[in-house]
Amino acid sequence: MKVSYELKNLMVLFVVLIDLLFLPRLTVPFSIPISLLFLIVWFFLEKGIKLSIVKYILLAMLSSIVLSSVLYGEDINRIDNLKRGLQLISLWFFYVFAINLKQFSTERVLVILLRLTFLHLILMSIIFYLDPTFYGRIINSIYPETRGNVEDLLMHLRFPYIFKDPNSASYFVTILLCGILVVDKSKLFRFLISIAAVWLILLTQSRGGLLSLLCIFVTYILFISELKLVSKLLLSVFISLSIFIVVIQTQDLYYIYESILERFNQEDSLGGGRGEKYKYFLSNFNVLPWGNGYNLVQDGHIFRPHSDLIRFNLSYGLLLLPLLLLPLLPKNTKELIFFYPLITAFLINTIFDDYRLIAVYLVVFFVARDIIKKKEICIEK
Repeated sequence: MKVSYELKNLMVLFVVLIDLLFLPRLTVPFSIPISLLFLIVWFFLEKGIKLSIVKYILLAMLSSIVLSSVLYGEDINRIDNLKRGLQLISLWFFYVFAINLKQFSTERVLVILLRLTFLHLILMSIIFYLDPTFYGRIINSIYPETRGNVEDLLMHLRFPYIFKDPNSASYFVTILLCGILVVDKSKLFRFLISIAAVWLILLTQSRGGLLSLLCIFVTYILFISELKLVSKLLLSVFISLSIFIVVIQTQDLYYIYESILERFNQEDSLGGGRGEKYKYFLSNFNVLPWGNGYNLVQDGHIFRPHSDLIRFNLSYGLLLLPLLLLPLLPKNTKELIFFYPLITAFLINTIFDDYRLIAVYLVVFFVARDIIKKKEICIEK
């Protein structure tokens, strides 16, 4: 009976990861992964689910989001605000599912699917590199959620994989790379996939992704790898310089500086540049337990923060952000490398606005956390 129970839950994990890593999302009535429906059924039918503090977190989130979305938002945006709030709450089905896999042997399932995903990423990136237009037609036909965005990305030759934003694709790669580095036992696969990750992130042209990748490599080499100290230092310097040289070779150094400055301060039709957004955030910091809902308005215009930090404070108040981040804080150096793509996307782009991205993070991170803990217990014994 125990074997069938474990097999059933591992099959659910397999279905969830296959959906998040490869399959298109539902678009009607909500833009959600298909696997969410499986998890809702699993949540209400599965016996022995351990909630503990999770049910209180869910209650606090529900109260905060509903207050923010319905009571204090603009009248014309209340329906959309409520929809966004429900989408955010539904992410915790993935969280509850992941933390209830502790009693099962999930390592093999995770490693196999992560390897397959990188193989798929490499094949897709080659198609993109050889014929971006053909790639765009493939993606638009399979993933309806990307329609209207891929064409713009192809003009700048930025590899989006199956995301609307190539920055999300870069964070997706770094999250999966973290899973490989801490879970995969094969040194050969860890090395090959690390090389592939560099290629993929360079193809996305994401500076945030490149920064996350550099932090992951340096932390892994210095604190996780079994190399000698001198080798660790030399390899860290070599990788840092190599990435720096590649960036310089592909773009003029002065242009990089000007581009970063321009990206930070550039004006757009959705609320100014990043610098202006952070100025607005600091001057309007929200200390209340609720906010104005997902859709923010500044001087009669839609305000898009392009930062989860700004979004969560202004949209949902002071309470929700700590509740979201507390379970995701790293407990050791192996978990620390997962924190880099999370915090980078959180501060300068978004991770919570992309359902696929944050759902992948929750499942991969918590499954990997449990595998790390089991390995540490075995070593102590």
